[in-house]
Order: sequence, then structure tokens, then C-alpha cells
Amino acid sequence: MQKDFLSKLNKRDYNNILEEILEKKDFSANVKNLLLNMFYKIETSYNDYSKVKVETATKSQFIEELLYTIENYCSKIRLVRPKSEESKILEEINLDALVNEKEKSIVAYPTEKALLIGLIYLQEKFFVITDDYTLIKKPFSDILFLGNELSMKEVIYDFDGWSWNSNLESKKEILYNLIYENLQILLGYEFIDEWKKNDRINKDYIKKMKDRLYNLYGDELSKKIYIQIYKILLIILVQNYQEEAEKLLLQKSKLEDKLKYLENKSNYLEDIFKKKREVAEKIKQLDEIVTNKEKLIEEYKKKNNNMPLEKKVFSINHMKDFVIEEREKLLYEIRRYNKMLEPQYYIDHKDEIVNKIKKYQLLNIEELKKQDLIEELEKLQKLFLECIEYKIVNIETKKEALEMIYILRYYKYIKLDKDIYIKQLKSLKNSLKNVERILIAKAEQFNIFIKFSNKSLENIEIILDILDTKIIDLECIEVLAKVENKRINIEVYDGEIIDNTLILPENIREIELKPNKKMKLFT
Repeated sequence: MQKDFLSKLNKRDYNNILEEILEKKDFSANVKNLLLNMFYKIETSYNDYSKVKVETATKSQFIEELLYTIENYCSKIRLVRPKSEESKILEEINLDALVNEKEKSIVAYPTEKALLIGLIYLQEKFFVITDDYTLIKKPFSDILFLGNELSMKEVIYDFDGWSWNSNLESKKEILYNLIYENLQILLGYEFIDEWKKNDRINKDYIKKMKDRLYNLYGDELSKKIYIQIYKILLIILVQNYQEEAEKLLLQKSKLEDKLKYLENKSNYLEDIFKKKREVAEKIKQLDEIVTNKEKLIEEYKKKNNNMPLEKKVFSINHMKDFVIEEREKLLYEIRRYNKMLEPQYYIDHKDEIVNKIKKYQLLNIEELKKQDLIEELEKLQKLFLECIEYKIVNIETKKEALEMIYILRYYKYIKLDKDIYIKQLKSLKNSLKNVERILIAKAEQFNIFIKFSNKSLENIEIILDILDTKIIDLECIEVLAKVENKRINIEVYDGEIIDNTLILPENIREIELKPNKKMKLFT
């Protein structure tokens, strides 16, 4: 991405830059107005989006990427009305937008959401995974690509300036989004964004991912979470990409045949010597053609016999050059066979094949077909929460504690199923509650909250109940204590609106707050 683009955006309003870009584009008036409306919606919702999610690009970075895409990768936008003849292409694939990267074009419904989807599809993204990870390459790539799209769409899809929703519907979107958000929280937005923008095909970002997990969460925990992610990717491969899995099994079979060939060492050597002799004989024949003019002419005539005009050799000298070129290729073959006869090459080559086969042994299709993907994802969430706990224990600043409060709240509202959020999972209830308690206890070290009770455990439970909310800006929460029928009630306010009323347990007879007086929850 051009470095001067962001500085240009910082100096002037994005609206002016967009209009400058649109002046150079052959877009209709409707398209231009819709683009302006789209950016307005992003502008009004982005602060809420980034506040809730934390691990995001800055608003300037997000808008810059979209402007850059429009300027450099988008030449044509066609809007189509729903249920019209033109919209059939979108209805057939059940998408709001369709792109043609070669033509740099978008076909979309006339909504800001659809237009944003189209621009996201057109953006440059790489997420390179090297061939060292053959078994997981296909499912992992798809998770990263779809997860990135869902994460970017969220700014308009889920935040409309006053409410926070979750609009994922399909099972694939829900599950891939969960894995992607797990990674984004564990590794950080900057790492995922760097991976997305890297186009070097030999750069091993999975190794970088493992190193980062190790540096952030220690040896034992990082290994556990990587192994669980790998297992989940294998299950997805077998259950969702059957054709790809079958191809990989065929590759494994070919490697096993190759190993059998190598293990019969006498046959292997005899075969190499035989091939080497055959090549040496061909070289001898070519040498005779080059040094004997009559044979060269004979070969020239034979070569041109029944050949189409474009493949004919047009002179004896050209024929000689052709023979010499063929001879060089055969000499290369001789050198290759000589290398294959070296003892160390044989050992190294055999070890390489054995190691490749070991990787393929993880691909037990019948066993993986039986695995419960949801169950394995729940196991991943338990490990995820262990990582979050590890991170909380090492928090050193008030800012870090505040960010983690938002991150954990966002995580609780990620879906595992169409109607099930992480916070509703029975299998995670105890782990999640334990991590939340540790976080609030850590936050109390920085005096982040007002005090409700002198008893630490009571105080933590009250704060946790208050924070179990979709109020976007938690720091705007106000509380008001009331005594009714000898029970203490705490009204939770988002501005002037009551978001919730907590009735404290009967055993809590008094708290530190003055009754009937509104106070900010965060100090």
C-alpha cells in the first residue's frame, strides 16, 4: 500500500479524498452517493466498533484501505435491484455482492452493506501458508479469508450507531468466525494484519504464529493450543473438503510407494545404473551426429519429416545447435543420477520421504469423520481462556486491564451456534467465570471501579453482574443503589436509560454506595 496515502488522509477529510477519487471514476450518480453514505455509516459506527472489539485497525487505517481499494482495484460498480432479472446472479449464489477481480468490477444490491462486501472482496489479501503445512493449508486459508471478511463487515453489519448485534447466520460463518477471532485475540490484530498483507510465498507465518504463542503464553500452553487448532483444521478438512482430503491421501500413497522403492536398495542402485547407461548411450549417439556431417543431415531430414511449419528446423546449423542443446540436457541427467548414487543423498532423500509420510499419518479420515467439531471447538475455548488468564496475571497497567475487560466481554458474545453465544455454553461456565473473577481482581489493583463492598468476593460478583451487558461504552455506566423490602437493588444506567436492575442476595445487608445517588461505575 502506498505510504503517502495515509498521510494524505490525515491532512484532509476522507470525504474530500473520496470525491477526488470518484471524479476519476466512471461510476453512476447512485453509486457515488451510495459510497458516500457507506463511508458516513462507517464514520459514525467505527468508534463503537473499535471500542467494543479492541483488536481492530484504527479508523484511519480502515478507511484508508477502502479508499485505496476504490482508487486502485475498482473500475466498475453495477447496482441491481432485489428480485429483478439482473439480480438473479446474486440470488443464485446467495450473496449481496459479486466481484470480478480481473475486470475490477462489482455487482451489488443497492445498500451500503452490499457495497462494503464488494470492496472487501476486491481488497488485496494473501494469508500465505507454505507447502510445509499441506494437510491444513486449504481449511486454514479459507478460515483466514472468510474470518477477515466477516471481521471487516462487522463495522456496518453489527454496529449501527446505537446497538450492537451479531448477524452471522450460516454454520460455516459462525464456526470460521469463532476460530478467526480466537486467533486475532490471542495473536493481536497487528500480527493477523501483517499476515494478510504479506505476499512472500516462502515466509512461514505458521512458524511465526507458533513463536508468538510461545512468547505470549509459554511453552506448555502454546503447544496445547497449537495442537488443538491443528486437530480442528484436520476435522474441517475431512468433513468439509472431502475432495481435497482424497487428493492428500493419494499423495501419501505415492510417497509410500516411493519409500518402498528406496528401501530395496539393490534394485534402487540397479535401476539408477540402468538409467544412467541409457542416457550415456543417447549422449554417444548425439556426439556421433554432431561430428558426422552425413548423420547430421540425415537427422535434419528426419526431424523435419511430417512436422508442421512452425516446428521445422530451418538449417543444418540450427539442427547442430538443437542436438548440442539436447546433449546438455542429457548431461544434466547424468549429473543427477550421479548425485542419486551418493550414499549421503540416498540417506537424506529417504529421511525426507519418511518425514513427509509421518505428517500424512495424522490424516486418519475414518477417525476424523467421527470427531465432533463443536466438542473440539469447546476444548479450544477452554485453552483460549487459559491463555487469557495467563495474560491477565501478567497485566502491568490500568490501560491493559481496561482493554482486557472489553476483549473478554466481546469474546463472550461471539457465537458458537446460530442462537448460542460463548457466555451461554455450560461446558465453559466455570472456566469463564473464573477468568472473569481473576480479571476483576486484577482491575481492582488499579482502582478501576468504585467499591460496593469491603468483602472482595462480594464486590467482584456485583461488578461482574453489572458488566454482563451490551452497553457499548462500559465507562459510561452509572449505578444507583436502592433499598426496597429490605433488599438492596442496583439500577444500571446507560445515560438516562435503565439497562438492568440487580437484586443483591439477601445476605448482603449493606454496601458502600450512598442510596439513591447515581455514581459512575468506573473511577
